[in-house]
Amino acid sequence: GNIKALRNTRVTLDISANNPITTADIVFSQGTLGTLTRTGRSSFRYSFLIAENGSYHINLVDILQNRSRKITRSITAIPDRQPEIKIIYPGRDTLLNQNMLLPLKIQAADDFGLQDLKLYYHVNDEPQDIISIVKYISSNLLDLEYQFDLSEIFLIPGDRITYWTAISDNSPEIQTATSNKYMVRFPSIEEIYHEIEEEERIKSEILQNTWEKSQELREDYEEIRRDLLKKDELDWEDRKQLEDLLNKQQNLNQDIMKMAQDYQELIDKFRDNQALSQETLEKMDKIKDLMEEIASEELLQAMEKLRESLESVDPETWRKAMEDFRFSLEDFSQKLDQTIDLLEQIKKEQAMQKSLEIAEEMEEMQNKLNERTANQEADNQQLAQEQQNIRDKLQSLQEQLEKTSALLDQEKDQEVLEAMEELMQQMDRDSLDQDLQESQQNLMENQNQKAQESQQNASHKMQNMTARLSQMQQMLSSGFMMEVTAIIDDSIKRLLIFSYEQERSSLSFSGDPYTILATQIANFEGINLTLQKLYSVPMIVLVLGPKFIFDANLTLAAYRELFQYINEAGRIRLNTYLDNIQKGINLMIYDLLQAGSNMQGGGGGMQSLMQALQQMGQQQMLLNMATQQLLQQMGEEGRMSGDMMTEARRLARDEERLAENLKRALQNDPEAQKQTAALNQIIEDLQSISRNLQQGILNQEMIDLQDRILSRLLDAQKSVHKREFSRQRKSEISDIDQWELPEDIKLKFDKMRQKALLNEEYKKYPQEYQELIREYLRLLNEKIDEKQ
Repeated sequence: GNIKALRNTRVTLDISANNPITTADIVFSQGTLGTLTRTGRSSFRYSFLIAENGSYHINLVDILQNRSRKITRSITAIPDRQPEIKIIYPGRDTLLNQNMLLPLKIQAADDFGLQDLKLYYHVNDEPQDIISIVKYISSNLLDLEYQFDLSEIFLIPGDRITYWTAISDNSPEIQTATSNKYMVRFPSIEEIYHEIEEEERIKSEILQNTWEKSQELREDYEEIRRDLLKKDELDWEDRKQLEDLLNKQQNLNQDIMKMAQDYQELIDKFRDNQALSQETLEKMDKIKDLMEEIASEELLQAMEKLRESLESVDPETWRKAMEDFRFSLEDFSQKLDQTIDLLEQIKKEQAMQKSLEIAEEMEEMQNKLNERTANQEADNQQLAQEQQNIRDKLQSLQEQLEKTSALLDQEKDQEVLEAMEELMQQMDRDSLDQDLQESQQNLMENQNQKAQESQQNASHKMQNMTARLSQMQQMLSSGFMMEVTAIIDDSIKRLLIFSYEQERSSLSFSGDPYTILATQIANFEGINLTLQKLYSVPMIVLVLGPKFIFDANLTLAAYRELFQYINEAGRIRLNTYLDNIQKGINLMIYDLLQAGSNMQGGGGGMQSLMQALQQMGQQQMLLNMATQQLLQQMGEEGRMSGDMMTEARRLARDEERLAENLKRALQNDPEAQKQTAALNQIIEDLQSISRNLQQGILNQEMIDLQDRILSRLLDAQKSVHKREFSRQRKSEISDIDQWELPEDIKLKFDKMRQKALLNEEYKKYPQEYQELIREYLRLLNEKIDEKQ
């Protein structure tokens, strides 16, 4: 009979006695007396609400006037806490994006249960509206993300939306809690750009500061390098200087990576606000990729080699490492400089896009005002104020057009400049502001018919102005394409001449390097000048991609090694250097041809490359396991039988085939070219394993190298997947069928499957390895089923 329940819970008591009862009462500790309702000769019922703690007892009298003993029972009223609700995100007053979506993150909790989540809002001082988000909630905790869609609400720049949420609990009292109120404002295009441009300015200043530090570091390093070249050994102070310098460069690398992340956030803001064209956003995406490539794999390798060489007693080792690091620093500084130029160049497109966006917003505001003016119930004073807002917008547009003109180049953008000047003159002749002023005056005097005539004239002029700005934006983009196409064509012609001269020089080489040295130096200087002219067009880097830069650096490095080798009176390896130079020039020409083709819409896709890398990763794992089994068969003697040698050569062909697949990707797929250094290292390792297997060489070092190849393939796949996810690209049809795949390897599949799953080492693999193993085993099962 002891009762414990939430406050305001209704309790029903059913009482049954062993004798016929004449009187039945309930007595509460507060002094309240209640009469029980008879349900039978000896049974009764009573209902009451629990309001507070206390006690009760039942008084019963039977037909013989016998009374029941007083037995007191307790009543415990459990308090019900008020539910809690918060808007975690944005959790502050903010601006509404141009997509008209306000993402909310709502959290709520109650000790009993939750129900009926609602969103309340009102625009400016208008009556509030209610949106029912969730009616029934199966938990006492709520963590919900909700997109507040404001696209159906008529808003003009400057409007404020006040919003809050409310939720009830499932207790008998049905208590309701409300969140804090927040305000979101629908901003003008000018406000959106002001916020983003300010962030862009700060990031540009940081990037410029990083470049200046890089220049100082290069100067310091060059001074140290010249001093150390005079020495035959390094002392403690020398090593300390170089270590400090390497640490400074490492800090610069980290600053650049942080800058790339911040720049991605800036791109996301532009994308969320729909403040830039898709074409410009794609260019900004490529700039972000370039930022990530500034601290290249070659630079990191050069830094690591220099660190390792500091412990060497051989002066040639650390001198060579210092020389390589010097060129890597130059490359780092050059890429920084190119990125800064690109950011400045893209400001023209942003400024033109901003002008167009202001014009489009002004035209849309005017069209909506025209519709509301036709409504007889509209408030004319409010309409007049909105017409004034549009006049202010026109003034803002005129100022932006002047700023955009100042950013344009007098020579490269001459056609756009002339069109811009003609537009501004036309705006003065059209007297657009006069139409807007007349409309405002007529609205204030309640002459809506006359106001509509002025408004129609204004809308027509705005429509014409927006169309002309759109044409100018296309002209600016076309000018960029023409400039890039011209410099690519010019560079291809120059490199073809150098390729021809290089081939003729190599064929004339008869043993004395000094007979061809003048031609080699001239070619080297000519290629350098060609590259300088090519890079002088800032936007060219967006088209070339890292593959061309990688091949160009290798070509120049081959020249430097050739000159160094001749200086040391070497002759034996000269043909190798000459071949590498010839190959490098031809690859640069091919890269430029491919870049031109990609500008016309060619090139591979992320999804295709990712699937190809996944397929190769599966094949490499199969080869790894086959090679491991072959090593175990060799046993302690470490020799291969005839059958084992045949198997090793077949594995060698398969490894070489994978290398050829990667080479093909680097030549034809722009997405693969973004990972040139990493994929080239994989190719070299695959070819090394193939050569050893062809010669019957197999040891644990090769097994370890195969594991590293698999790891790099996984890293490359994850890198592509990351870009694919962040840009939310659509899936593309895979061209894996065009890849040559290794032959089926004749192994005992059942045994291999059981061994992999039962091996305790399996659990120690990274998650990516485990997923790859499971996928591999699934494919094996399919093959076994087909054979059976």
